[in-house]
Amino acid sequence: MIAFPLPALVDWTVTTFTDRCGYNIVRTATGFLLGYGYGIGLYRVVLAGDFHVVAVGVCYAIGAGALLSLALTGPEAR
Repeated sequence: MIAFPLPALVDWTVTTFTDRCGYNIVRTATGFLLGYGYGIGLYRVVLAGDFHVVAVGVCYAIGAGALLSLALTGPEAR
């Protein structure tokens, strides 16, 4: 469950920081995994009371925020 959002983050990172183009099939697959992970996470927080999922979400948010900040302020953004 923890790893489901990771392919979407990796795909975004690779297409943002390299010359590689994104492909619809890859975006569809990683988006499906991301949505599936969100669904499982929501279920585990709301119905099972597993608040460890929130900690995992915070870690992903910090990592994604750092990468987004780098993308917006790095040399490629200028």
